[in-house]
Amino acid sequence: MSIVLSVYRALGVDPLSWETPIGRAIFDHWWYGALFPAILGTMLVVGRRPGSVSSVVGCIRWRWLGACAARATLVVVLLVLARLWDLGGWQPERWPGMGTWAAAAGIALVGAPLEALGYQYFRGWLLQAFGAWIARPWIAAALATAVLVLAHGWPRNLALIAHDVIVGLAVCWLVLRTGGLEAAIGLSVVEKLAIDVVGHSQRFPDAPMPSMEMSPVALLVQLLPFTLATLVYTWWISRAARPLSAPAPSGFGSATRTD
Repeated sequence: MSIVLSVYRALGVDPLSWETPIGRAIFDHWWYGALFPAILGTMLVVGRRPGSVSSVVGCIRWRWLGACAARATLVVVLLVLARLWDLGGWQPERWPGMGTWAAAAGIALVGAPLEALGYQYFRGWLLQAFGAWIARPWIAAALATAVLVLAHGWPRNLALIAHDVIVGLAVCWLVLRTGGLEAAIGLSVVEKLAIDVVGHSQRFPDAPMPSMEMSPVALLVQLLPFTLATLVYTWWISRAARPLSAPAPSGFGSATRTD
C-alpha cells in the first residue's frame, strides 16, 4: 500500500485528501485493491496455488461467475433506482461536470473490479484460515466477518456495524454454499461499478451519503436498500446452485455444483 501511495504522490495526486473527488475515488478503490496482490503473494510464499482460494475446483469458474454477475446486475439496477429515489430523483444541479464524472467513472471501471477481488479474496482467505482450525463453518464465518468489520475502522455507527455484519454473513454463506468466491465477486463488482458510475454523477459536490455522523435510525433507513438487495441476491444464488450428487459434509452450507 505504501508503494501505491508513493506512486500517486509522485503523479501529484494525494489519494488521502477526502476533499478531492478524484483523490477520494482513487483511495476508495485501491485501498482494498491492494489486498489482492497481497493475498496472492502470501499464497505463493506458503506454497499454495492461487486458485485454491478461488473455488473448490482450484480456479475461477467463469461461466458461473457470468451467471452470478447477470443476476447481480438485475438486483443492483433496482438498488440504484431506490438510491436515486431516496435522493429525490435525478437532479441536474448535482452534476459535477463531464470532466470530473468521466475521470471518476474511469477510475471506477479500473479500480472497482480490483477492489472487489481484493476484498473477496481476503474474505475467502479468512474463511479457509479459520476453517482449517474450527470444525463449525458458522464460527469461521462469524470470525471472518468480524475481522472484515474491524478492517473498516473503529468506532463506528451501530447501524453501519449491523449492516456490515448481516451482509458479511450472507456473503460468507454464498461462498460456502457455492464452493467458491464467484457469487461474492459478481455482486461486489457489479454493485461497486453501478453505484460509482451513477453515484459520481450525483454525489459531487453535495449529495448526502451514509456517514457515521447520522443517527443510527437515519443511517439504518439509508442502508436498508443495500441490505435487502444483498439478501435477495443471496436467496436467488442459493436457489440457482445445484447440489452435488455426493453427500455434503455436516455443518453450515452444502457442496454445490455451479459449473
